[in-house]
Amino acid sequence: MKSPTAGFENRPLRVLFVRYSSLGDVVFSVDIARSLAERFPLWDLTWLVEAPYAPLVAAQSFVSRVIPWNRREGLGGFLRLIRRIRKEKFDLLVNLQGGDRATFLALASGVPLRYGDHRWLQWVFRQNLYWALGILQVSLFPRRGAYLEAPSVPLPEELEETGHPRIVVAVGASHPRKRWPEPRLRAYLEALRGEASLVLVGSGPKERSVGEALSRAVPGVLNLVDRLSLEGLVGTLARADLAVAGDTGPLHLARALGRPVLGLWGPTRLSEPYMATLDGEVSCPCPRRGCLDWSCTLPCMETIAVEDVLRETRRILGLRDLEAPGP
Repeated sequence: MKSPTAGFENRPLRVLFVRYSSLGDVVFSVDIARSLAERFPLWDLTWLVEAPYAPLVAAQSFVSRVIPWNRREGLGGFLRLIRRIRKEKFDLLVNLQGGDRATFLALASGVPLRYGDHRWLQWVFRQNLYWALGILQVSLFPRRGAYLEAPSVPLPEELEETGHPRIVVAVGASHPRKRWPEPRLRAYLEALRGEASLVLVGSGPKERSVGEALSRAVPGVLNLVDRLSLEGLVGTLARADLAVAGDTGPLHLARALGRPVLGLWGPTRLSEPYMATLDGEVSCPCPRRGCLDWSCTLPCMETIAVEDVLRETRRILGLRDLEAPGP
């Protein structure tokens, strides 16, 4: 009978850990990879990740090497990636990515021991990875406290000049229905003026315009939207006394860094073990919250009241609770 965890042993092994996207999933996977590295310290662990996230993964002390994948290089780049992996002659492949592309990569990798999960192509893998992790008692849910190491990079001087408490607010999210509307963000920031240093983060043209509008409307707000590299974003969040965000990368980064986090939730809601690690949360009152229905026309994030977010903010930071204005 095949051992369900063959290869998961504390001996010198060349291990390829595959989780290349997206940012939030990469951050979640750091804790699984760290747990394996702690359990098997003789492993030589290489991480395959998309190029934009490579500096973040490289900053983790338990990662020996990083293979960055530039997906913009198309099929040619993918085939070159497979050739490189085959030349490395790994002993064990741990595939957290899932999906057809990652499963084909595992099949073509030449790695003799492969663990992963695929609904139709499970035969590619020796065993279902999640079953193996369960046997090994490696949690799929991030631990409480910090598990992500921040890269050492210089940060904007304006950030270093801000005082405490320092609240870092992510102004956007990957999908419009996951974003707290700009008027509510503005009212939230206006209510906290004088009580805390307020820092805005985000990326992309849409979020940049929101950050510019908010910083014009609320004097004293430090607008770092679209001004930070990924390493700079991580460094900024590492200096936060509180991070406020919807279901987006900055929220999960701040949580992984062990910083206090207040999450705003509407069409998404993560597993209860993960939610229990947050310092606070405010969800929309819709009975369908967490529905993942992107075509839904019911009011969602716009129903999250400024007063509720302010109340949670002040509770977490130990600030006095004042009546909050807001739309």
